[in-house]
Amino acid sequence: MRSTLRGVSQDPCATLHCYGTGPCVETRSPSGASSSPAVTSDGGTLEFLLTRECGGTTGRVLRMKLNKCIQWPARSRHSSLIIFDEMNIRYLLNIALGICCWHGALPCPDLCNCYFDQEVICNSIPISVFPAKGMPRNTTSLTIQYTNITTITGEDLQATPLLKELHLSNNELRNLSTDMLIEVPYLHTIDLTGNQLTHLPSRVFYHAPLDSIALKNNLLSRAEANWLPSNSNLTWIDLSGNRFQKIPAGILQNLGRLITLDLSENKLEDIPAGVLDPLTLLERLSLQNNKLRSIDPLAFNATYALSYLFLQRNRLEKLSPTLFQHVKELRYLDLSENHLRHLPTGALDPNVMFVDLGLNPWHCDAKMDYLWRWERKSIEVHHEETKAVCSLPAMLKGRPLASLSPDELGVKVE
Repeated sequence: MRSTLRGVSQDPCATLHCYGTGPCVETRSPSGASSSPAVTSDGGTLEFLLTRECGGTTGRVLRMKLNKCIQWPARSRHSSLIIFDEMNIRYLLNIALGICCWHGALPCPDLCNCYFDQEVICNSIPISVFPAKGMPRNTTSLTIQYTNITTITGEDLQATPLLKELHLSNNELRNLSTDMLIEVPYLHTIDLTGNQLTHLPSRVFYHAPLDSIALKNNLLSRAEANWLPSNSNLTWIDLSGNRFQKIPAGILQNLGRLITLDLSENKLEDIPAGVLDPLTLLERLSLQNNKLRSIDPLAFNATYALSYLFLQRNRLEKLSPTLFQHVKELRYLDLSENHLRHLPTGALDPNVMFVDLGLNPWHCDAKMDYLWRWERKSIEVHHEETKAVCSLPAMLKGRPLASLSPDELGVKVE
């Protein structure tokens, strides 16, 4: 395969591309290269056509961006073309040759891309088992996605003892072993999005100091406390797009450091009291696209740090006036696309900066006095509307709540 050196006219830093892993063979001397390399002006990309040949297995790609900018020679500009003299072409080609030969000494799994910053990406390749052969032992970030892999074991990950990030999205994973992470003591992020996982074994996340787990778009209906140690460092977990009918109280018991929890796009029907109490540091909670009909008045009593709460596209018909009384940090609340007709007095803290109440069947009568006053104050202070629009009575249908006069709403203003 041909090693190619490319630069971008808008950026004086070069990017080098080298294909192949065998020894480099000079097929044409630099002196045989044209002093006017081919240049395309449409995207500002220049390409040296006469370089060196690298033999060996094809399909492996190594990309490297120079850490330091090359000091380009004086250049003439005409329609964004850059002209290099022969001496500088020879200099750049020698750099490309050196990197190509260096690459010949680096391992890399077949059909995967390996990078000098210890990243390996195996994307959309025809494999059904972990590509351990040729995996660089200094890999710190590994992505295997859109393959037919069905399982990952601790023995597989022995090949990457320095791994910090493991991205395994959109494969065919059905089983994970209890010892899966035992050989990766530095791993902090694991992404298992879009697989076929129906359950996970106990202690599956015990052996690594994880702070982020993505289990989005699987087939999970339970999340157990024994997945994680009691002193888990987890700050972010995505359980969206699964089959949970109840909030998984078990696993939440071990997540006292959690900052972000995503349970959207499940089948949750209620939020009982106490289930969220361990999450005293939680700042962001996503519960949209569920089937929520009720929220216990004490559900958020211990989520003191909660700042962003997403409850849109559920089936809520009413809220307790004391629901958010302990959530003093709440800044963003989305209740759009529910079945709300009225909001009780005291339901919203005056410090909330943005509330979305759109696409609810609001009955604009005297019972809307509190929300009407709250919204007018919010517009005055935060310049934000709630998007509440009247559905009834018929004479007010389609009117924004904030646009109504006291007489239209049937309230008295002192």
